[in-house]
Amino acid sequence: MPRPPLNRDTTLCISLSGRPSNHGIKFHNYLYEKHGLDYLYKAMTTTDIEGAIAGVRALGIRGCSVSMPFKQAVIPLMDEVDHSAQVIGAVNTIVNTDGHLHAYNTDVIAVASLLKSHAVDPKLPFLLRGSGGMAAAVAGAFYDAGFRAGTIIARNEDAGTALAHRYGYAWAPEPGDLTAPSDCECYPDRYVWRCRERADWRTRSPRLRRRRWYSMLWRCLWKPR
Repeated sequence: MPRPPLNRDTTLCISLSGRPSNHGIKFHNYLYEKHGLDYLYKAMTTTDIEGAIAGVRALGIRGCSVSMPFKQAVIPLMDEVDHSAQVIGAVNTIVNTDGHLHAYNTDVIAVASLLKSHAVDPKLPFLLRGSGGMAAAVAGAFYDAGFRAGTIIARNEDAGTALAHRYGYAWAPEPGDLTAPSDCECYPDRYVWRCRERADWRTRSPRLRRRRWYSMLWRCLWKPR
């Protein structure tokens, strides 16, 4: 059924980021319309994060997604910080329940759920490409799940080594001689597939060659050539 017309009871959700875009607006409002939900989503930015969060609380804004550069700044403004956000010290979602602001990191939750649902053995080594926000969430989720043998693959040495050192992982600018054996499973963020043939993990899929794609997560058995 269609979404009800905007009215005084329409529930407002927003995002706060340094550079708001139309992507989230289109995505969320499309789903509200598709499922007949009386919600409205609006992307915003601010020069006063404390005032913005006070507004979320005071105006009864039901949900707020948080992006850079506010992911750390909002933490002391919360009433409750979920373990998922504590793991990496960053928030990407705020839920407002009657003025009580509860912060989460849904990227960490998603990766942790993926590891659990596929029963991935934490004794296995892994490679993680990237050093941005999603890569930090993946690294934090892996560490929290007991993975200790990881390598961060990142061309940005400062960001890559900082992320690696935070969790005691290794760092390399390129995969080099690391290769995936046969019958491996690869888990990039938001996508899962199996490869059953021996292949260099860097060229197995066209997705792997998209250098500007999201930070990619690989959980593969690997060994030097």
